[in-house]
Amino acid sequence: MNNVELKPCPFCGGEAKVTMTHDNIGWMYGVACRDVGCVLGEIWRGPDTFASERLAKKYWNTRKGESNE
Repeated sequence: MNNVELKPCPFCGGEAKVTMTHDNIGWMYGVACRDVGCVLGEIWRGPDTFASERLAKKYWNTRKGESNE
């Protein structure tokens, strides 16, 4: 899954990137739009934070009406 290409941003169509951060829990992964003007932004807490790059990509690539299973 790490070799999976990310779909474009669902809001602006911009290029997506995998992001990482670290805190006292460990590494967290997310996906964000590279367009600095995009309304999506980058969220690290809650459902947009994942324990692996694979899960972050899986959920980013899931669109409304699709299953992420």
